[in-house]
This record gives sequence, structure tokens and C-alpha cells, in this order.
Amino acid sequence: MLRLFAKANYDYLGVRRVAYMVTAAVALPGLATLLFRGVNYSIDFTGGTLIELQAHDAAIGDARLRAALEAGGIVGSEIQTFGA
Repeated sequence: MLRLFAKANYDYLGVRRVAYMVTAAVALPGLATLLFRGVNYSIDFTGGTLIELQAHDAAIGDARLRAALEAGGIVGSEIQTFGA
């Protein structure tokens, strides 16, 4: 029979309190963040249209782009800047 560990005799119950503390230290901040900030569903779950634009002029700001989109009939847009 193949044995990967010669002496696989671990005391799991002896370290259970430490495991509880580590679990609480990871889970509680995540739960608190979820409760206070809420869930922010992206376009993957809310549906809608994604428009990706590449601007060669760096002077185009978010406000100017939003005004142009609203003038074109796209209201309530979410603008994210990425890249260099």
C-alpha cells in the first residue's frame, strides 16, 4: 500500500481553537465588508451594454465624456479609466 506520509498522526482537535480564531479573523472582516458596502454587481450580472473607447487625446475627461454620452441618449453611464 502506498503511504505518502509515514506517520500521519495529526492532532486536529488539539489545534481547533487556533483554527477557530484564524477562521474568524478571515471571515468576520469579509462579512462586515459585505454588510456595510453591499454587493456591487457589474455588467456581468445586471445586464446592459459595455462600450469600450480608446481616446488618443488625454485631455478628454470623465465629465466631458459623460456629457457627450448623455447628449447621445446614454444616461446613467459608469465610466472607468484604465491603461496608461
